[in-house]
Amino acid sequence: MLILGALPRKTSCLMQEGDTEHMAPQQVRVRLLGGFDVQVDGVAVPAGAWRLGKASSLLKLLALAEGHRMHRDAVVEALWPDLRAAAATNNLHQTLHSARRALAVAGARADVLRLRDGVVTLCPECVLGTDVQDLEAALDKALAADDSDLLLDVAARCAEGLLPEDRYEDWAGRYQDHIADLWRTAVLAAAAGLIAQGKAYEAASALELVAEARATDEKVHRALMLAYDGAGRRWDAVAVYESLRSRLDQEYAATPDVETTTLYRRLLAGQTDASASAQVYLPSPATRFVGRQREIEELVALCARNRLVTLCGPGGAGKTRLAVEVARAVGRTSSYADGLWTVDLSGVRDSALVPATAASALGLTLSGSRPTVAALAAQLASRELVLVLDNCEHVIDSAAALVRATRRSCPTSHQRTRIYLRS
Repeated sequence: MLILGALPRKTSCLMQEGDTEHMAPQQVRVRLLGGFDVQVDGVAVPAGAWRLGKASSLLKLLALAEGHRMHRDAVVEALWPDLRAAAATNNLHQTLHSARRALAVAGARADVLRLRDGVVTLCPECVLGTDVQDLEAALDKALAADDSDLLLDVAARCAEGLLPEDRYEDWAGRYQDHIADLWRTAVLAAAAGLIAQGKAYEAASALELVAEARATDEKVHRALMLAYDGAGRRWDAVAVYESLRSRLDQEYAATPDVETTTLYRRLLAGQTDASASAQVYLPSPATRFVGRQREIEELVALCARNRLVTLCGPGGAGKTRLAVEVARAVGRTSSYADGLWTVDLSGVRDSALVPATAASALGLTLSGSRPTVAALAAQLASRELVLVLDNCEHVIDSAAALVRATRRSCPTSHQRTRIYLRS
């Protein structure tokens, strides 16, 4: 009876060991933005479980490290830079023990933290996720989609800051700088999209916070200057430059670069209808354009989503002037390396001359070995420009053929020949 009683017990123990080997990996989740907490299979580690402050620091450090693993010497250098090797190593072992005990409160197994062959690893056998990883993935997705709303969401999450309680810890500095860089990237991309949609006020609001945090970042300040100008706040844009110039002088004994200074001079001269890098080959108006701001904003938003926009209306309605102003607004909010152009077809009476007329206006030379429409479209394919085709109604078929050929030759989002057709 004693033997029979022992056998089931031994069998039971063997089954438990097998179950452990085939147990589903634990899910560990670490929050680092706006504060720190850890969950194991959805159960939070209580704040009071972290008896040693360095135990939580060790978890944070490993959660942020590439592959969630670091050499023992790197951990020691980060957390105890002023201690001798023997004392620092002893501290590391105590900290590992304390961290394992804290995680065990939430049900984590002992191997969630491992020191083997001189390498400290977090979650070598479990599934680890962090909000920083989620943030990086969200930014990549938003940039790929060129979605301003998604980019602003990412920016808001970045603005929470990484581990604010460790703001003055040396080891946390480079990781906090990384989140600040993600914030900058998201806001700059979102602002460009918002301005293109005619939402310069929203762009300025997002940029103001980044500019305040990065007082000598010229790219951010240039973007804010453009946003203010697009929102009708030109003198606020000028003030941004003057503040930047003063800060650069105080901190680095330097002056703003050529691109920033050029934009400033254009602001003073009221000539910022195109971005600082784009050349403008549009008609110069004799008078100031007044009113129709809502129409311009709506058309700029349309242009951000479409490569071809057609303006229709009776003669004398102001379609040409409106098209030119929209082109200027688009050029102000986006970078078109090959400039802003207009092709006036009012003097063309023979439809066959439309491609040649367009090529001449664009400063291009067509080869006689191919149909002129195809030759012109092929040359435009590699260019980044805004093109206004004006007075098309009497040669509409030929103008439409040119548009179709050009759009076919520029099929991807990387080739940005945009055509605004007025009829």
